[in-house]
Amino acid sequence: MFFHLEAFHDNAKQFCEIISKLNFVDNTFGQEVKNFNHKPEELAQAISHILGRQLEHSENSGTYRKPFPFIHFENWTPASAFSAAIALEDTTFNTYRHKETGIYNVLQMAEKNIDMDKFIEENSQDPEKWDVIGHINMKQGDLVVLHPWTWHSFEENNLIQVFHFNRKESSIIEVPESYETPNGIDPPA
Repeated sequence: MFFHLEAFHDNAKQFCEIISKLNFVDNTFGQEVKNFNHKPEELAQAISHILGRQLEHSENSGTYRKPFPFIHFENWTPASAFSAAIALEDTTFNTYRHKETGIYNVLQMAEKNIDMDKFIEENSQDPEKWDVIGHINMKQGDLVVLHPWTWHSFEENNLIQVFHFNRKESSIIEVPESYETPNGIDPPA
C-alpha cells in the first residue's frame, strides 16, 4: 500500500539547490548527508491527519538521500508505521512483487521461511526477478507514503528526503488491573 500527493512541498526547488551542495556519503540505501536530518513536526501532523493515526517522527527521520538503484525495504522496528519520501528532484518510484515467491513485502518472508540475507543478496540487484506493481513519475515536491517493509525503489541519484514515522499509541492492548478474566483465561500481556 502507498499513496501519492502531488505538489505537497512547495519549496522543494529551494531545498534541492541548498541540499545538493552538501557533502553526501555512501550509506545503506544511497548517498546521504551524514548527521543532518530535518524533521518538520508539521509533516508528522499532516500525515497523522491524512491517515487518521497518531504518528511521530522516528529518530532517523528526515534524511536527505540520493538513492542507489536497487530494490529494498526501509529499516523498521515494531513501532514503525509508515515511511515517506518527498521528491526534491523529479524521480520515479516503484513497488514490486517478486516473480518466483510472490512476496511484495518483507513480512511475507517469515511466512514462507525465506532466508532474508540470502534472498536480498540474490534478488535485490536484479530487476528482472521482480514485477512492478506500482509506479509513480514523481515531480519535484511530490510526496509518497508507504509501509517501510514494502519492496520499492527510487530512481538512482535523484534527491529525495526520506521520513520514518512511528505510532504514538502503544500497539499492545493494555488491560486494566481491575479486569476480571472470564473462565480463568489470562488477559493479554
